[in-house]
Amino acid sequence: VDFLDLYAIRPEGVIAAPREAARVVLRVTGIEGTALDAASDRQWLHPYGDIICERIVRPGADSLAPDPAFSKPSPYIESNAPAILAASRKAFSGGQDRLDSLARLARWVDSYMTKTMSGGLPSALAVLQSAEGDCNEHSVLFVALARAAGIPARIQLGVVYQQGRFYYHAWPAAWADGNWVEYDPTFGQTEADPSRLALAAGDISAVSSIVNRIGRIGITIVEAH
Repeated sequence: VDFLDLYAIRPEGVIAAPREAARVVLRVTGIEGTALDAASDRQWLHPYGDIICERIVRPGADSLAPDPAFSKPSPYIESNAPAILAASRKAFSGGQDRLDSLARLARWVDSYMTKTMSGGLPSALAVLQSAEGDCNEHSVLFVALARAAGIPARIQLGVVYQQGRFYYHAWPAAWADGNWVEYDPTFGQTEADPSRLALAAGDISAVSSIVNRIGRIGITIVEAH
């Protein structure tokens, strides 16, 4: 059974160039709009009920300082391991400021990793050693390396549009300039495109919070620019 295909969301409408989009408007059923509004600093609930997803952080998104837990080691994210600390120094080398350094980190993870399908919840240290995996592996490694450098980081969990469907996906976000800035090293992006919908955010273990939503979500693509 192809589980990726089995649990993919078949939307109404299309996004012609998803990796190039700057703004996407979605009509979503099966989940509260307020939960979606809180899951990402780049998506917000329109008064009419649609979800607006944008490439840049929405104005006024910087509401609260990040949870201190997002700066510390956690299960699967061993940001204090000597090997992770050494790799973090290498990945961030030459960065001019925090945003430039995080863009360098996204490119480093993209080039370091071999893209392969995998299963289970990965450990950042194991990923650093194997240098392969899919979106979960790319995300935990990025987050661990960012935390090792003292930058709060978390994982966005949701769905991404590709080849006519929304597939379940994970991508990292890091705290910079008072907002959560999103990246997608799995796609080689230093700025994650908005052809995606975040359902939750946290550590990789937060995947359990979206399991009961699988198969219940419906999406209509209202517009894409």
